[in-house]
Amino acid sequence: MPEENEREIVLSILQERAHTKKYSNVLIRRALDAHDAMDQQKKAFVKRLAEGVIEREKELDAVIRAHLKNPRTSIKGTIWLILRMGVYQILYMDSVPDFAAVNESLKLARAHHLAAQTGFLNAVLRSICRDKEQGQKPGEKTVYIAMNGASRRVTRSLNQEEQAALSMPEDIRKIWEEDYGKETEEALSKAMMEIRPVCIRFDPRVSEEKRRETEEAIRALGAKVEPAHWVPDCRYLTKIPAVTKLPGFAEGLFTVQDESSALVGMAAGLLGDEKILDLCAAPGGKSVLLACLAPKGTVLSFDLTREKTARIAENARRMHVENITIREGDATQENPELIDSADFVLCDVPCSGLGVITRKRDIKYNADPEKIRSLVRLQRKILDNAVRYVRPGGILLYSTCTIDLAENNRQAAYLEKQLGMEPTDLAPLLPKDMPGIEGNCLQLFPHIHRTDGFFLARFRKPEKANG
Repeated sequence: MPEENEREIVLSILQERAHTKKYSNVLIRRALDAHDAMDQQKKAFVKRLAEGVIEREKELDAVIRAHLKNPRTSIKGTIWLILRMGVYQILYMDSVPDFAAVNESLKLARAHHLAAQTGFLNAVLRSICRDKEQGQKPGEKTVYIAMNGASRRVTRSLNQEEQAALSMPEDIRKIWEEDYGKETEEALSKAMMEIRPVCIRFDPRVSEEKRRETEEAIRALGAKVEPAHWVPDCRYLTKIPAVTKLPGFAEGLFTVQDESSALVGMAAGLLGDEKILDLCAAPGGKSVLLACLAPKGTVLSFDLTREKTARIAENARRMHVENITIREGDATQENPELIDSADFVLCDVPCSGLGVITRKRDIKYNADPEKIRSLVRLQRKILDNAVRYVRPGGILLYSTCTIDLAENNRQAAYLEKQLGMEPTDLAPLLPKDMPGIEGNCLQLFPHIHRTDGFFLARFRKPEKANG
């Protein structure tokens, strides 16, 4: 099979994900970089098919099983991955004719020495095609009912509960329902299935004229460029080639950063000369932003491994930021040198990542209540140290990219009630019409704010210890 056959590339991504459990966004980016000479249309196909198969994994499996003679038939390995790919193309990729989706799936099976299973593969996929031709939509399902002593197959629309069950693991849905109620859980599950545009953030030091020139150069490639909703420096891009190929990227005029994350710069409320500490800094987008907003100050960025600190350094170099010092360090271990040293501490802690499911499609398959409880314990270890590093009167900003009360509001309460930090209002620092600000806390939801899910909480360290 030709090296740049896009379906072969997608299959290799799915196989590596199954074997290594690595996140799909990393695997997809690596695969596209390895096939950099491939034209943009094929790259877009690879990205769409790989992300779609992973995102709708539970739904595709349900559709496949509904078209098996015996729904309990055990099917594993490569043939199951090829089935998922074929079904996704049939149901969700209008640009791919049904016959092509079937034929290309059969070719893929033969190329992987699965010729003996092509008859089975062909029968399942063509059965799904027939249902589609008869008007069955992705939001419907096939069920079997007993009638006059025989079994009859009928199609009916999925109710909201069934649709959610096919798109989002039960553990996550249960967490969201317990935290926010059934209506919000259903809205979140739906929003997390949407394809969101790429968000870039211009360096705040870049002039308006240079921004306009860069935007026009990007549009000239056939892309769509739109203002973001809350952060003036951010833009949403669609129909683009690889971000690294865009005009202005190599020069460091912008970086990829969702505006939810970019709100950290606004919420920081910097004066420009602060001594800043970023404890869990990789890949460095927030450190770089804070350094730009404090040109007379300094940023000390920590993360756990050499690989992570290298990514921070790479971003800082490309964005021409020089007032950053980067070190390896474990944020759960107290560093005596840092006690009472920082005017501003950013604690963007490791979290479940449930707010960025639209960016990292398989996060939802890796989260469960026990992992979240473990993360909460880890976060508190980091917070215990972070509070010690803030000078009296200094500011601590806590943030996560998740939608989970245990990791967000309850940690904010821990900072206030157990660690003695004073809440400071976010409203004066953020856009006036932004919904969801509650005192010193803000929870962003994709279906409300049209951003990634993200949480912010702002605190001041008392000048004198209480009591």
